[in-house]
Amino acid sequence: MKLNIFLISILMFSGGCKRDIEKLVDCNEVSLHSHATFKVGVAVDANKLLNDKAYKQKVLTHFNSITPENTFKIQHLMPSHNFFNWKEADDLIAFATENQLQFHGHTLIWGDHLPEWLLNYEGDWGNFFRRYIKAVVGRYKGKIKAWDVVNEAFEDDGTLKDNIWRQKIGDNYIALAFQYAREADPDALLFYNEVNCESKIKKLTAVVHMAMEMNKSGNYIDGIGLQMHVAYSFPADRQIENALKFVSGAGFKVHISEMDITVNSNEDLTQPTFYSMKEQKRRVETIVKVFNSLDSEKQYAISVWGLSDADSWLRKQGNKNEWPLLFDGQLNIKPAFCGFMDGLK
Repeated sequence: MKLNIFLISILMFSGGCKRDIEKLVDCNEVSLHSHATFKVGVAVDANKLLNDKAYKQKVLTHFNSITPENTFKIQHLMPSHNFFNWKEADDLIAFATENQLQFHGHTLIWGDHLPEWLLNYEGDWGNFFRRYIKAVVGRYKGKIKAWDVVNEAFEDDGTLKDNIWRQKIGDNYIALAFQYAREADPDALLFYNEVNCESKIKKLTAVVHMAMEMNKSGNYIDGIGLQMHVAYSFPADRQIENALKFVSGAGFKVHISEMDITVNSNEDLTQPTFYSMKEQKRRVETIVKVFNSLDSEKQYAISVWGLSDADSWLRKQGNKNEWPLLFDGQLNIKPAFCGFMDGLK
Protein backbone atom coordinates (compact mmCIF):
# COMPACT_ATOMS: atom_id res chain seq x y z
CA MET A 1 0.00 0.00 0.00
CA LYS A 2 2.80 2.41 0.93
CA LEU A 3 4.58 1.56 -2.31
CA ASN A 4 1.47 2.34 -4.34
CA ILE A 5 1.05 5.69 -2.59
CA PHE A 6 4.72 6.46 -3.26
CA LEU A 7 4.39 5.64 -6.96
CA ILE A 8 1.23 7.72 -7.27
CA SER A 9 3.01 10.64 -5.62
CA ILE A 10 5.91 10.36 -8.07
CA LEU A 11 3.56 10.31 -11.05
CA MET A 12 1.62 13.31 -9.74
CA PHE A 13 4.85 15.25 -9.21
CA SER A 14 6.10 14.33 -12.67
CA GLY A 15 2.85 15.40 -14.29
CA GLY A 16 2.81 18.68 -12.38
CA CYS A 17 6.40 19.43 -13.40
CA LYS A 18 5.57 18.78 -17.05
CA ARG A 19 2.59 21.15 -16.89
CA ASP A 20 4.74 23.83 -15.27
CA ILE A 21 7.32 23.50 -18.04
CA GLU A 22 4.61 23.78 -20.67
CA LYS A 23 3.71 27.18 -19.20
CA LEU A 24 7.20 28.37 -20.13
CA VAL A 25 6.33 27.81 -23.79
CA ASP A 26 4.80 31.26 -24.13
CA CYS A 27 5.19 31.72 -27.88
CA ASN A 28 3.68 30.30 -31.03
CA GLU A 29 5.64 28.03 -33.33
CA VAL A 30 6.52 30.44 -36.10
CA SER A 31 9.50 30.26 -38.46
CA LEU A 32 12.70 31.18 -36.64
CA HIS A 33 14.64 32.30 -39.69
CA SER A 34 11.84 34.52 -40.98
CA HIS A 35 12.09 36.60 -37.80
CA ALA A 36 15.88 36.97 -37.88
CA THR A 37 18.00 39.41 -39.86
CA PHE A 38 20.86 36.89 -39.98
CA LYS A 39 21.05 33.23 -41.01
CA VAL A 40 19.65 30.69 -38.55
CA GLY A 41 21.25 27.30 -39.03
CA VAL A 42 21.09 23.74 -37.79
CA ALA A 43 23.46 20.77 -37.87
CA VAL A 44 21.73 18.01 -39.80
CA ASP A 45 21.76 14.24 -39.87
CA ALA A 46 21.99 13.54 -43.60
CA ASN A 47 19.92 10.35 -43.52
CA LYS A 48 17.10 11.99 -41.58
CA LEU A 49 17.10 15.13 -43.69
CA LEU A 50 16.86 13.17 -46.91
CA ASN A 51 14.44 10.46 -45.75
CA ASP A 52 12.40 11.59 -42.73
CA LYS A 53 9.52 13.86 -43.82
CA ALA A 54 8.79 15.30 -40.37
CA TYR A 55 12.47 16.05 -39.74
CA LYS A 56 12.87 17.63 -43.18
CA GLN A 57 9.79 19.81 -42.80
CA LYS A 58 10.88 21.07 -39.40
CA VAL A 59 14.29 22.02 -40.79
CA LEU A 60 12.78 23.82 -43.78
CA THR A 61 10.29 25.69 -41.60
CA HIS A 62 12.74 27.11 -39.10
CA PHE A 63 16.21 27.25 -40.67
CA ASN A 64 17.77 28.77 -43.77
CA SER A 65 21.26 27.37 -43.26
CA ILE A 66 22.42 23.80 -42.71
CA THR A 67 25.69 22.33 -41.49
CA PRO A 68 26.41 18.63 -42.07
CA GLU A 69 27.09 17.09 -38.68
CA ASN A 70 29.33 14.29 -39.99
CA THR A 71 29.12 13.93 -43.78
CA PHE A 72 32.07 16.18 -44.63
CA LYS A 73 34.49 14.88 -42.02
CA ILE A 74 37.39 12.93 -43.54
CA GLN A 75 36.27 9.74 -41.81
CA HIS A 76 33.04 9.80 -43.83
CA LEU A 77 34.15 11.55 -47.00
CA MET A 78 37.32 9.50 -47.56
CA PRO A 79 36.87 6.15 -45.80
CA SER A 80 39.79 4.53 -47.63
CA HIS A 81 42.96 5.70 -49.35
CA ASN A 82 42.37 7.36 -52.72
CA PHE A 83 38.60 6.79 -52.50
CA PHE A 84 36.10 9.60 -52.01
CA ASN A 85 32.54 8.72 -51.07
CA TRP A 86 30.79 11.73 -52.59
CA LYS A 87 27.23 10.33 -52.70
CA GLU A 88 25.86 11.62 -49.40
CA ALA A 89 27.69 14.93 -49.72
CA ASP A 90 26.35 15.47 -53.24
CA ASP A 91 22.82 14.61 -52.10
CA LEU A 92 23.01 17.16 -49.28
CA ILE A 93 24.27 19.86 -51.63
CA ALA A 94 21.46 19.10 -54.07
CA PHE A 95 18.92 19.32 -51.24
CA ALA A 96 20.29 22.66 -50.06
CA THR A 97 20.33 24.06 -53.59
CA GLU A 98 16.79 22.89 -54.33
CA ASN A 99 15.49 24.43 -51.11
CA GLN A 100 17.58 27.62 -51.29
CA LEU A 101 19.45 26.89 -48.08
CA GLN A 102 22.87 28.24 -47.22
CA PHE A 103 25.28 25.32 -46.86
CA HIS A 104 28.07 25.62 -44.31
CA GLY A 105 30.88 23.14 -45.00
CA HIS A 106 32.10 21.38 -41.86
CA THR A 107 34.92 20.51 -41.50
CA LEU A 108 37.99 20.19 -43.72
CA ILE A 109 40.77 19.68 -41.17
CA TRP A 110 40.29 18.34 -37.64
CA GLY A 111 42.58 16.24 -35.50
CA ASP A 112 39.72 13.97 -34.45
CA HIS A 113 37.39 11.50 -36.19
CA LEU A 114 40.05 10.35 -38.64
CA PRO A 115 39.89 7.07 -40.59
CA GLU A 116 42.19 4.26 -39.51
CA TRP A 117 43.98 4.19 -42.85
CA LEU A 118 45.02 7.82 -42.47
CA LEU A 119 46.41 7.27 -38.98
CA ASN A 120 48.71 4.64 -40.51
CA TYR A 121 49.48 6.57 -43.71
CA GLU A 122 53.16 6.46 -44.71
CA GLY A 123 53.02 8.55 -47.88
CA ASP A 124 53.72 12.23 -48.56
CA TRP A 125 51.59 13.98 -45.94
CA GLY A 126 52.14 17.47 -47.32
CA ASN A 127 51.01 16.41 -50.78
CA PHE A 128 47.99 14.55 -49.41
CA PHE A 129 47.02 17.55 -47.27
CA ARG A 130 47.09 19.93 -50.23
CA ARG A 131 45.35 17.55 -52.65
CA TYR A 132 42.60 16.66 -50.16
CA ILE A 133 41.63 20.25 -49.37
CA LYS A 134 41.71 21.32 -53.00
CA ALA A 135 39.72 18.28 -54.12
CA VAL A 136 36.91 18.85 -51.61
CA VAL A 137 36.69 22.63 -51.84
CA GLY A 138 37.16 22.56 -55.60
CA ARG A 139 34.36 20.04 -56.14
CA TYR A 140 31.86 22.33 -54.42
CA LYS A 141 33.22 25.66 -55.60
CA GLY A 142 30.33 28.11 -55.88
CA LYS A 143 27.94 25.68 -54.17
CA ILE A 144 29.36 25.75 -50.66
CA LYS A 145 29.73 29.44 -49.85
CA ALA A 146 31.47 29.00 -46.47
CA TRP A 147 33.77 26.45 -44.85
CA ASP A 148 35.10 25.53 -41.43
CA VAL A 149 38.63 25.07 -42.72
CA VAL A 150 40.28 24.05 -39.44
CA ASN A 151 38.49 22.84 -36.33
CA GLU A 152 39.64 22.77 -32.70
CA ALA A 153 43.40 23.21 -33.12
CA PHE A 154 44.14 24.88 -29.76
CA GLU A 155 44.42 23.69 -26.18
CA ASP A 156 42.59 25.63 -23.47
CA ASP A 157 45.86 27.34 -22.49
CA GLY A 158 46.26 28.81 -25.97
CA THR A 159 48.96 26.45 -27.23
CA LEU A 160 48.59 24.36 -30.37
CA LYS A 161 47.33 20.81 -29.92
CA ASP A 162 49.87 18.18 -30.83
CA ASN A 163 47.51 16.52 -33.31
CA ILE A 164 48.46 14.39 -36.29
CA TRP A 165 48.41 17.33 -38.71
CA ARG A 166 50.91 19.27 -36.63
CA GLN A 167 53.08 16.17 -36.22
CA LYS A 168 53.15 15.34 -39.93
CA ILE A 169 53.06 18.79 -41.54
CA GLY A 170 54.31 21.23 -38.93
CA ASP A 171 53.15 24.22 -36.93
CA ASN A 172 52.13 26.02 -40.13
CA TYR A 173 49.48 23.46 -41.08
CA ILE A 174 46.66 25.88 -40.20
CA ALA A 175 48.06 28.58 -42.49
CA LEU A 176 48.56 26.05 -45.27
CA ALA A 177 45.00 24.76 -44.91
CA PHE A 178 43.58 28.25 -45.36
CA GLN A 179 45.95 28.97 -48.23
CA TYR A 180 44.88 25.85 -50.12
CA ALA A 181 41.18 26.45 -49.43
CA ARG A 182 41.48 30.04 -50.64
CA GLU A 183 43.23 28.91 -53.81
CA ALA A 184 40.52 26.32 -54.46
CA ASP A 185 37.65 28.81 -54.06
CA PRO A 186 38.68 32.47 -53.84
CA ASP A 187 35.10 33.60 -53.21
CA ALA A 188 34.22 31.29 -50.30
CA LEU A 189 34.01 32.55 -46.73
CA LEU A 190 36.62 30.73 -44.67
CA PHE A 191 36.19 30.14 -40.94
CA TYR A 192 38.32 28.87 -38.11
CA ASN A 193 36.08 26.96 -35.65
CA GLU A 194 36.82 26.44 -31.93
CA VAL A 195 35.28 25.12 -28.72
CA ASN A 196 35.27 26.67 -25.22
CA CYS A 197 36.44 30.12 -26.32
CA GLU A 198 33.56 31.56 -24.32
CA SER A 199 35.19 30.50 -21.04
CA LYS A 200 38.89 30.08 -21.90
CA ILE A 201 40.31 33.55 -22.46
CA LYS A 202 43.82 32.28 -23.32
CA LYS A 203 42.40 30.07 -26.04
CA LEU A 204 40.21 32.87 -27.41
CA THR A 205 43.13 35.30 -27.45
CA ALA A 206 45.37 32.78 -29.21
CA VAL A 207 42.74 32.07 -31.87
CA VAL A 208 42.12 35.74 -32.65
CA HIS A 209 45.85 36.52 -32.63
CA MET A 210 46.53 33.63 -35.01
CA ALA A 211 43.82 34.81 -37.40
CA MET A 212 45.01 38.42 -37.35
CA GLU A 213 48.63 37.43 -37.94
CA MET A 214 47.65 35.14 -40.81
CA ASN A 215 45.64 37.86 -42.50
CA LYS A 216 48.63 40.19 -42.52
CA SER A 217 49.96 38.17 -45.46
CA GLY A 218 46.65 37.78 -47.30
CA ASN A 219 42.89 37.49 -47.03
CA TYR A 220 42.68 34.02 -45.55
CA ILE A 221 40.34 33.96 -42.54
CA ASP A 222 36.99 35.71 -42.89
CA GLY A 223 35.39 34.57 -39.68
CA ILE A 224 35.68 32.68 -36.42
CA GLY A 225 33.21 30.09 -35.25
CA LEU A 226 32.52 30.03 -31.53
CA GLN A 227 30.86 26.68 -30.95
CA MET A 228 28.84 27.71 -27.88
CA HIS A 229 28.56 24.30 -26.23
CA VAL A 230 27.65 25.84 -22.87
CA ALA A 231 25.58 25.01 -19.80
CA TYR A 232 22.66 27.09 -18.60
CA SER A 233 24.77 28.29 -15.67
CA PHE A 234 28.32 28.33 -17.07
CA PRO A 235 30.15 30.32 -18.29
CA ALA A 236 28.84 33.66 -17.09
CA ASP A 237 26.72 35.73 -19.46
CA ARG A 238 29.37 38.44 -19.45
CA GLN A 239 32.05 35.98 -20.58
CA ILE A 240 29.91 34.97 -23.55
CA GLU A 241 29.22 38.60 -24.43
CA ASN A 242 32.90 39.50 -24.17
CA ALA A 243 33.93 36.61 -26.43
CA LEU A 244 31.44 37.52 -29.16
CA LYS A 245 32.37 41.20 -29.04
CA PHE A 246 36.10 40.44 -28.97
CA VAL A 247 35.89 38.44 -32.21
CA SER A 248 33.64 40.99 -33.87
CA GLY A 249 35.79 43.89 -32.69
CA ALA A 250 38.87 42.24 -34.18
CA GLY A 251 37.21 42.48 -37.58
CA PHE A 252 35.99 38.92 -38.09
CA LYS A 253 32.57 37.59 -38.94
CA VAL A 254 31.07 35.69 -36.02
CA HIS A 255 29.45 32.31 -36.32
CA ILE A 256 27.82 30.81 -33.24
CA SER A 257 28.46 27.52 -34.90
CA GLU A 258 27.32 24.63 -32.68
CA MET A 259 25.04 26.05 -30.02
CA ASP A 260 23.48 23.82 -27.42
CA ILE A 261 22.69 24.52 -23.78
CA THR A 262 23.17 21.61 -21.40
CA VAL A 263 20.97 21.34 -18.31
CA ASN A 264 22.24 18.15 -16.66
CA SER A 265 25.98 18.64 -16.27
CA ASN A 266 25.98 16.71 -12.98
CA GLU A 267 24.01 13.88 -14.61
CA ASP A 268 21.65 13.75 -11.63
CA LEU A 269 18.38 14.45 -13.47
CA THR A 270 16.18 11.82 -15.08
CA GLN A 271 13.83 14.36 -16.65
CA PRO A 272 13.85 18.11 -17.32
CA THR A 273 12.88 20.32 -14.40
CA PHE A 274 11.02 23.61 -14.43
CA TYR A 275 14.13 25.42 -13.23
CA SER A 276 16.47 23.86 -15.80
CA MET A 277 14.11 24.65 -18.69
CA LYS A 278 13.53 28.20 -17.42
CA GLU A 279 17.27 28.83 -17.19
CA GLN A 280 17.93 27.24 -20.56
CA LYS A 281 15.31 29.55 -22.07
CA ARG A 282 16.94 32.57 -20.40
CA ARG A 283 20.39 31.53 -21.59
CA VAL A 284 19.29 31.14 -25.21
CA GLU A 285 17.58 34.53 -25.13
CA THR A 286 20.73 36.16 -23.73
CA ILE A 287 23.02 34.64 -26.36
CA VAL A 288 20.73 35.59 -29.24
CA LYS A 289 20.34 39.14 -27.92
CA VAL A 290 24.10 39.65 -27.71
CA PHE A 291 24.63 38.26 -31.20
CA ASN A 292 21.79 40.41 -32.51
CA SER A 293 23.50 43.50 -31.06
CA LEU A 294 26.71 42.97 -33.05
CA ASP A 295 27.49 44.96 -36.18
CA SER A 296 25.31 43.36 -38.86
CA GLU A 297 28.34 42.99 -41.14
CA LYS A 298 29.91 40.71 -38.54
CA GLN A 299 26.81 38.55 -37.99
CA TYR A 300 27.28 35.41 -40.06
CA ALA A 301 24.84 32.99 -38.41
CA ILE A 302 23.65 31.26 -35.28
CA SER A 303 23.61 27.50 -35.81
CA VAL A 304 22.26 25.01 -33.29
CA TRP A 305 23.98 21.64 -33.06
CA GLY A 306 21.09 19.34 -33.83
CA LEU A 307 17.39 19.65 -34.50
CA SER A 308 15.88 18.00 -31.44
CA ASP A 309 17.05 16.66 -28.10
CA ALA A 310 16.88 13.18 -29.62
CA ASP A 311 19.48 14.23 -32.22
CA SER A 312 21.98 15.68 -29.74
CA TRP A 313 25.58 14.52 -30.02
CA LEU A 314 25.50 14.19 -26.22
CA ARG A 315 22.81 11.52 -26.50
CA LYS A 316 24.92 9.71 -29.07
CA GLN A 317 27.83 9.73 -26.62
CA GLY A 318 25.70 7.99 -24.01
CA ASN A 319 24.18 10.80 -21.96
CA LYS A 320 20.52 9.92 -22.46
CA ASN A 321 19.36 12.40 -19.81
CA GLU A 322 20.28 15.62 -21.55
CA TRP A 323 17.96 18.09 -23.26
CA PRO A 324 20.14 20.79 -24.86
CA LEU A 325 18.25 21.90 -27.98
CA LEU A 326 15.22 23.92 -29.12
CA PHE A 327 12.88 21.00 -29.87
CA ASP A 328 12.05 17.93 -27.79
CA GLY A 329 12.29 14.36 -29.05
CA GLN A 330 8.82 14.61 -30.61
CA LEU A 331 9.81 17.80 -32.48
CA ASN A 332 7.67 20.02 -30.26
CA ILE A 333 9.00 23.47 -29.41
CA LYS A 334 10.54 23.87 -25.97
CA PRO A 335 10.88 26.95 -23.76
CA ALA A 336 14.32 27.43 -25.34
CA PHE A 337 12.64 28.01 -28.70
CA CYS A 338 10.67 30.87 -27.18
CA GLY A 339 13.90 32.16 -25.67
CA PHE A 340 15.38 32.31 -29.17
CA MET A 341 12.34 34.21 -30.41
CA ASP A 342 12.57 36.63 -27.47
CA GLY A 343 16.23 37.25 -28.24
CA LEU A 344 15.33 38.37 -31.75
CA LYS A 345 13.01 41.12 -30.50
